Amino acid sequence: MEIVQTLKELYDKLPGYGFTPQTQQVLGAYLLKLRENPALLALAEQYHREIFEERKYTLAEQEALGEDDPKGSGLLFAAIYLARYEHLEEVYARRNIPGKWKQGALERYQAMLEKSYNRYGSYGLRGMYRSEASHFLLADKYILGRLTFEITQFRPPYYEVYRNRADGTSLPIALPGFFYMPNGRQKTDDYTGKLFEPYLQEEGKRLKGFTFDAVGNLCFTPVTLDLTQYEKVLGAGDDVLSVHIPEKGRMTKELVDEAFALADSFFPAYYPEKKFKAYVCSSWLLNSDLREMLPAESNILQFQSRFRAAITSTNWYSIYWHVFGVENFVPLDTLTPRNSFQQGMLDWVKAGKTWYNGYGYILK
Repeated sequence: MEIVQTLKELYDKLPGYGFTPQTQQVLGAYLLKLRENPALLALAEQYHREIFEERKYTLAEQEALGEDDPKGSGLLFAAIYLARYEHLEEVYARRNIPGKWKQGALERYQAMLEKSYNRYGSYGLRGMYRSEASHFLLADKYILGRLTFEITQFRPPYYEVYRNRADGTSLPIALPGFFYMPNGRQKTDDYTGKLFEPYLQEEGKRLKGFTFDAVGNLCFTPVTLDLTQYEKVLGAGDDVLSVHIPEKGRMTKELVDEAFALADSFFPAYYPEKKFKAYVCSSWLLNSDLREMLPAESNILQFQSRFRAAITSTNWYSIYWHVFGVENFVPLDTLTPRNSFQQGMLDWVKAGKTWYNGYGYILK
């Protein structure tokens, strides 16, 4: 890929991307500077190769990579990623993926630029927004209709899944290492009472452990599985598709059905070597406490009901980032609800209640 040449040409292509005038102005000024700076172009080419071709860095290391000019505030990476987008059809062609699917990568790139600006006060790609954008350009994450699907491996911090060979029912079995309060939720930072750590015992053809109830709380009565009748179908390292929910308006049942149908056909066609075991989702949207705020027919609860979920770690940041669209942690009294849902969430946390994440699966 002629990344250096592409970087030099980006300024002339800016009007075609649909950026806001301010974004286009800031990016344009930086791209003019970039194409006249051989040392900076060489650094951009190096980072492009190491991030996208060699996959040298973990996400945390990628976020920590520096620029020659601290005042750039992530603009070097905004340029690198835009140049990579220009070559995305070449990347897709390796798997015969139609170029039309790259539009989602541009959507997320634009969204991450805005989010990075809201969080840091300057244009560019910084922090988590840098790594979020990269997944789409590495061709392991796609927007298919209303949902985003990411190719990944199951990392079971909370449970593994066993399925009954006869009737197909499944059970998430809790893993040791996490501590639960008497209400079946994982401990909060301020909890000082008695805690329970689930255990897992395998003796011969029997497995004894703990599962989660219908709303995701840990059950304290152990279950024993006959391993001649149950098989582990989801464990560490299994190929899965992680489901994410981009900000794209309403999430109706029909749109979600369509997105899953697209994924059911897309990934087997273009990633035949992957044997995806399940769809998984880690989200505040899978917190069953939402049942106390929303009508049963709500789109969120309809989405939630697709997954077998366990309530996992606390998730305060979603109140700010996803519900109120505020990228910084600010005093609750400064949040202004614009609808009844935001009001309900605000009332919940002001009442001293904890907000959790849900971690769920749909077996393939």
